Amino acid sequence: MSDAVKTPTAEADRNLPKRFYKIVSVERIAGGYVVTLDGRTLKTPARANLALPNAALAKLVAKEWADQGEFIRPETMIITGFCNAAIDRVAAHRDALESEVCGYADTDTLSYRDADDSPLTQRQLEMWDPILEALEDAHEVRWLRTSGIMPGAQTAPVMALAQNDVAALDKFALTAFSQIVALLGSYALALALRDGHIEADHCWNAAFLESDWQAEQWGEDAQAKALMADRRTRFDAAWSMLQTVMSS
Repeated sequence: MSDAVKTPTAEADRNLPKRFYKIVSVERIAGGYVVTLDGRTLKTPARANLALPNAALAKLVAKEWADQGEFIRPETMIITGFCNAAIDRVAAHRDALESEVCGYADTDTLSYRDADDSPLTQRQLEMWDPILEALEDAHEVRWLRTSGIMPGAQTAPVMALAQNDVAALDKFALTAFSQIVALLGSYALALALRDGHIEADHCWNAAFLESDWQAEQWGEDAQAKALMADRRTRFDAAWSMLQTVMSS
């Protein structure tokens, strides 16, 4: 390989911090766990201890640090970033995040269908309605269903469910759950996934049913495909974090 080909990567690497530690460990402290790098406790960007609620979550964070090579690549440490956010930002701005999550419930992807006689509508009905019906049975609420692009008013019981639900989550669960909601564009899908009504792949396919449909009709854009792959990586990380936190 020529130097001309190697140069961009070498230039990018020089802008990254070098790995400065050898041993990554998980240690128990009062009320939780921390990750240590050569015996020093990992800190958040705001210089707080990265104190985690259970050993399983601490192990996920530790693995991200242990997997780093010569250079530290922050974009590969997604769960670490989520945990940093839970400690540095979510605790201080919880009301705003809860409101944001409830906003997705108010304009939920699953509530809006294509024109009544379109093939896309039939696909939406087949994939989305069983999910909503499972949630409706479990929580005794009724989700809005409408067609067209004009927003409708989500039902009051759904909004009350969302508000009470997110208020009950601790800061780590709320951080992970809010990421899933935002990545899917749907509170209903995130709730169905968390409650065990659907698996992760089915949840993902339901969220992007419309974009997949468009790709079938018009072809797939390479850049959009790469962006979607990155989005899926973040979704998988958030789901792993949420499962770990909720199981403790």
